[in-house]
Amino acid sequence: MKNIAIFSTLFLISLIVIRCTKDPMFNGKCVSGCIIFQGQVFDPNNNVGVKSKIKIKHLVDNQLFISSDLIGELDTDEEGEFRFSFDGTEYKTSNGLFEFSAYKNGYLTDRKNYDGIFIIPRVDSTAFDVPFLVNIDLKPKATLNIDFNINNNYPISNFIFSYDYGNIPVSYYFNNSLPIDTTYIIDVGGDGYTYINYQYKKNSIDKVVHDSIFIKAGESVVYNVTIE
Repeated sequence: MKNIAIFSTLFLISLIVIRCTKDPMFNGKCVSGCIIFQGQVFDPNNNVGVKSKIKIKHLVDNQLFISSDLIGELDTDEEGEFRFSFDGTEYKTSNGLFEFSAYKNGYLTDRKNYDGIFIIPRVDSTAFDVPFLVNIDLKPKATLNIDFNINNNYPISNFIFSYDYGNIPVSYYFNNSLPIDTTYIIDVGGDGYTYINYQYKKNSIDKVVHDSIFIKAGESVVYNVTIE
């Protein structure tokens, strides 16, 4: 029976303390001393704006843990564009970060690979009343089923598999335990190419494979990795 490994796009950061109350100053009526963010949520694979929801949080690293305050939530317009402001008094000397997360059903939001995520570092009073440009990439979701079929009758070692879809490459190292008969199910960007690379040593000879596969949004595609 084939083993199944499912890898979600949800990445959890340990030791985060979250206050889930919206900032009462987030009311869109700020007129002076404001922190202003404006921009667009954009699908780079289809070159279109994406109507979506946005959450903005303020993160502060307290060495032992990261505190996360939810400042506010909003909807973009039909073209994915948005603009909002709030009183910056509380943040004028902060050493924290602002994190934007864009969400829409059928699209990837992945903190590990910064899909749908945008980070703005420390904002002080010198930047008040001047809009910050925030453009967030949000890619449609597709599913890649990586089907490993490895004949281990011959010595195989140093097996490394990686993939990316225009973001940060994700790698798996199999030094002691080969995925002999396993399927990995992963979320990738749809309507675009996923790039696949793997290498291994067999009979003391190094092998390297580079490949790519185009997957439409919403599709589930099988990619076979066969080593005999």
